[in-house]
Amino acid sequence: MNNNWKLFLKESERNYFGNNFSNFLKIYNKLKKNKLYNIHDKVFHKQEVPLEYYIPYKMNLQYIGAGSFRSVFDLDEDWVLKVAFSLEDPFNQWENFKRARKMNEEEYNVEMHTKYPNIFPKFGPHASNYSWIVAEKVEPANELFARQYFPAYHELDKLIPSTTFGDFFILYVRTEEKIDQLLRKFHLTMQSEQKEIDKIKSILKIPHPDKNDYINAIEEFNITNWDFKINNFGIVNRDGKKRMILIDPGIGLRKWTV
Repeated sequence: MNNNWKLFLKESERNYFGNNFSNFLKIYNKLKKNKLYNIHDKVFHKQEVPLEYYIPYKMNLQYIGAGSFRSVFDLDEDWVLKVAFSLEDPFNQWENFKRARKMNEEEYNVEMHTKYPNIFPKFGPHASNYSWIVAEKVEPANELFARQYFPAYHELDKLIPSTTFGDFFILYVRTEEKIDQLLRKFHLTMQSEQKEIDKIKSILKIPHPDKNDYINAIEEFNITNWDFKINNFGIVNRDGKKRMILIDPGIGLRKWTV
């Protein structure tokens, strides 16, 4: 299959992503792309939406959720449909539509997912303009699983109970020479004794099989620090083992200075 995942997929390839996707694709190829369609939102207000949002709405696909830019619909037990449109920000829907397509395109980085399959979700077909993409379904991550999956987070949380997963992860996936800069940014050097600083550094050296992949991917693909919130991670089953992966990296956005 070519790298653009042409919409005219073979029947076997359509079926691989489930009947719902096959039906979505058939309708998508029949209806006009540049037309607006009317629906009623959750409070029964009439809304004009693009075709990409209209089809899953009319198919009664389970609505999983949305941010300001994109909406997610359930396809089957393995896949979801990410649509570059959201009703959550009614004043900027159409401005956000363009940005959301760019977000889909950046997230659908074939090189990134091929090179680091253990830390990013899998992806299926996508629209030629990235107005929708098919992505691997993941279970939302949580603090309890994060502490089990990253022993270093468990230890840091015991030392500094107020530590969030995001603060831990920003430190954990950095090379050793950048940790001092980040500790200063978090004001830990001002609030802590040197003995505690040394203990933090020791904890951050606790190994994890995915650590180097994260370090390399963050540098290589310009992934932003503010994406390391717990709700940007998900849990998947790979080779019989549960893995915690980054599901919504802000690729292409400006990084912090460190």
